[in-house]
Amino acid sequence: MKTIFTYLVGILFICLSHGQNIQFSDNGFRQYCLDNFDSNNDNKISLAEAASVRKIDIGYSNNSTPQYNFTITDLSDLFYFKNVNKILIGFQNISVPIDLNTNIKLRRLSFKSFTAPYIDINSLKKLKKFDLTHDIFSNISLYTKIDFPSDGSLNNVKL
Repeated sequence: MKTIFTYLVGILFICLSHGQNIQFSDNGFRQYCLDNFDSNNDNKISLAEAASVRKIDIGYSNNSTPQYNFTITDLSDLFYFKNVNKILIGFQNISVPIDLNTNIKLRRLSFKSFTAPYIDINSLKKLKKFDLTHDIFSNISLYTKIDFPSDGSLNNVKL
């Protein structure tokens, strides 16, 4: 009987989690994700859609201020993107600490003209490249701490 109950609870959990959608804490990041990752155009980002994302590029690669009409101040929802291997962020003033330790597949993390109070990446064993470029330190007082991996896995740091 206990086995049947455990089995039924497991099936219920799988069914309920299969269709779950992300409840974003930042409307700007939500809009970025809808514009780039809403593959079924339902105006929601499901956990499955988030799992399919390999690269997040918010205003970094276009080498200029982003051409969108929203501001991102909180990237705490990045933990939903479990399979992302590259995060590129430019021209953002993040007000909430960023903890990327659940993004264990992350290999590259780059920031440009960016501020944040805290960046924690100390558990990222696959991270190979980390860079902060351009006028990133124009307001250095916003950086209280960056926790790097201590195991020597990170081989390219550009500040």
